[in-house]
Amino acid sequence: METSQALVHHPKVHLRWPALWSDPSLFTHLFAALLQAPADVSVSCFDVYALDASLFSSFPGETMALLLAFPETDEEEVAKMSVSDSFIDSRASTEDDAYFIFQADELENACGTLAAIHTVLNCPPLCAHLGDALLEFTAQHGESSPRARGASLAKSLALNQVHCAVVAPYDYLGEEEPEEPEMVVDHHFVTLLLRERDVLLIDGRDPAGPRLQHQASEDETDESVLELALRVVREQFLSSRADRPFALLSVQSLIH
Repeated sequence: METSQALVHHPKVHLRWPALWSDPSLFTHLFAALLQAPADVSVSCFDVYALDASLFSSFPGETMALLLAFPETDEEEVAKMSVSDSFIDSRASTEDDAYFIFQADELENACGTLAAIHTVLNCPPLCAHLGDALLEFTAQHGESSPRARGASLAKSLALNQVHCAVVAPYDYLGEEEPEEPEMVVDHHFVTLLLRERDVLLIDGRDPAGPRLQHQASEDETDESVLELALRVVREQFLSSRADRPFALLSVQSLIH
């Protein structure tokens, strides 16, 4: 459905952002909707069932990022929000020029879509093929603060349409809300972007912004960047949640 210019940003309409299930096929569709890639380039997502780098050899293409959905406690969320929010109010980019959008309260349960957007906007091979909705959003809000970007994303009808088309088989906008079962969402998505020598951890709910996880020098370790990312998942997110379910998706870029 074509979206008119008048509908791209509508401050008077409260858009709903329901939760996105950690289903690799849904995320594959989401990346396709966020991108306008040539026919020989595609992105596919796969379930990661074990924190073992050797298992990734069965996935086609190059691993660009990991998307982690983990159970976040109320205490952890409060701890995040106690961090100084001067970053999300004032800075348009991080020290390493990462593009960051703070997850405003109005974005509700959009953390899965935001994790995908953070992957696309911080991965040069993908950022070169932005779809119309993301291209227009970045053109309008490239110099805005992370908080302002989050508030604008919450009102973006174009990106909300992308989100809702993936979340559910029905289309709805604005105040027309379909009946759906009440659901308690306690899992939160973050992005671990694999780079040449480090991993960029991007959590839309972290006021401190993206965090670099540095890889040791080659003289000190033979740990790959993928192994570093899996170690970050294990040590920073799962070590204290051994009895809680989590989901990990691999984002693979394929050139046919």
